[in-house]
Amino acid sequence: MLLRLLLFIVPLTCFGQTENSSVDPYSEYYYSGDTVTFCYEITDWFGGHECMLQSMVVIPGSGWDTIMPIDTPTNCSVTIEGDWVWLDNGWYFSFFPGDWDFTGSCIRSFCVQAVTKESCDELDLDMSVLSSSVCGGNVPYQMYSGYIRMGSECNVGLYIPNTFTPDGDLSNDTIKALGSGIEEFHWTIYDRWNSIVFETHDINEGWSGDNKQNGVYIYRVIYTDITGKTLQIIGHINLIN
Repeated sequence: MLLRLLLFIVPLTCFGQTENSSVDPYSEYYYSGDTVTFCYEITDWFGGHECMLQSMVVIPGSGWDTIMPIDTPTNCSVTIEGDWVWLDNGWYFSFFPGDWDFTGSCIRSFCVQAVTKESCDELDLDMSVLSSSVCGGNVPYQMYSGYIRMGSECNVGLYIPNTFTPDGDLSNDTIKALGSGIEEFHWTIYDRWNSIVFETHDINEGWSGDNKQNGVYIYRVIYTDITGKTLQIIGHINLIN
């Protein structure tokens, strides 16, 4: 419906253009921190002087951390005067008078480089271009559509067994936390008199029982996971010799 309205308002010749884009490397999903290069070109602009190309905006989706123009848009292999400017919604390029007017097979092209966010959420990685002509109207073109794929580092979990038998038989002699995606870790174990019998900040360090008596021991774990959440777990451990 929007396109139909634009065609009634603006002469059709203003939008006589062909747009192409390429992505290197191409993938439907990228992982956090990946770098991707996007190139765009617009050809066959038939508007002439009456419908001069005025500006273009490169609009990134929410999943991109940074996006930087690699070059200045070119027109028929001639570098155009002008500057990229970052606005609220993307990179904006405004052409100077005299550089806008081209017809036929002239090609206007440029490339940008983008880096995905460090995230454990499946974020939108859309990349689009919005071209504007001096006679009015905006023409959107989607350069790319995809998402961030969550890596193994985003698999957050923590498990602490509740029973161990430190009797020297080399089976279940040490109790240890099992977790992934843990950034910070603090584990404290108390006896029934609330005295600390074991404490560590290393998730790979376990408790061997330290020749303590059979019984129930209370523990508290405070940890921060890769998503930035800080959580607390309180539980008990059965020590059986």
